[in-house]
Amino acid sequence: MFPFLFGAERRAGAAHGPLVGPIVTKCLRPQRASQTLVCAFLARDGALAVACVAPHIATMFDAALRRLIDPPLNRAGKRLASWGVGANAATLAGLGLGLLAALLIALGEPLLALAPLLLGRVADGLDGAIARASKPTAFGGFFDILSDFVVYGAVPLAFVLADVEANGAAGAFLLAAFYANGASFLAFAVLAEKRGMETKAQGVKTLYYSAGLLEGGETIAFFILLCLLPEWFAPLAWAFGALCLLTCAARAVLAWRVFGA
Repeated sequence: MFPFLFGAERRAGAAHGPLVGPIVTKCLRPQRASQTLVCAFLARDGALAVACVAPHIATMFDAALRRLIDPPLNRAGKRLASWGVGANAATLAGLGLGLLAALLIALGEPLLALAPLLLGRVADGLDGAIARASKPTAFGGFFDILSDFVVYGAVPLAFVLADVEANGAAGAFLLAAFYANGASFLAFAVLAEKRGMETKAQGVKTLYYSAGLLEGGETIAFFILLCLLPEWFAPLAWAFGALCLLTCAARAVLAWRVFGA
């Protein structure tokens, strides 16, 4: 069922609290920080298994998307930087377009929201390209991350506002899952910074980027799917939220393995 799960050591009969039976506890340690492995949970036969996923497997879609869009984005970023366009301006444009998409969704026009949603994500990609072509700043990295989180929260909220009765519970669950997953990502980055860990596996980032089963590319694809199939919001939100919690739990185990209990 999950052929990409591998590399664990089983301790027969070991238990972790009253709710967990046999548990797989030892993940393969990365040889370098850039090879950080992502842990994933797999429930099987009443047991909780912890297995490791190589980042290039866990993030195939996002990595493939980056290989496709990064070259033209970098060229456009250099051109815009030469014209005096700042990275923060691109971030602000991406934020504005993302919020416009959310507004259209809330007003019951998810198909019309596709254009600003996609243009906003292009602007979000351009800000990093512009920064690399000019002079990256710490505030720019902060503003970029903040804008991403705002848009990622605004889009599910918009679907809830469009139909509270049908989407309320699923939307609340999805937002809670986003919150938990984002917290695990930022907390891991803080601890990684204290350890002096670095990685460029997902490109040059302002902070340590711990890969997960769901990343930016997957999230945008999910939002596009919601806009195309708004009547399927509830089941899709429950499923995607569950995967977000899986990523969060996996990152927590990885933090325990890397930073110690």
